Amino acid sequence: MPRGLVTLATNQGTVAQRTQLTIAQRPILTALGLREPPKFYDFTPTAGGE
Repeated sequence: MPRGLVTLATNQGTVAQRTQLTIAQRPILTALGLREPPKFYDFTPTAGGE
């Protein structure tokens, strides 16, 4: 299954959410001393939000 960033858009606005890390990605982040990235990257409400 592809992994990455998914952007969802509605009449209320948009949200960008990443998929879960793969089993292979976790040890890479650990080896680099990096924390898991945030699940949500962006919330952008629509002006007026109807």
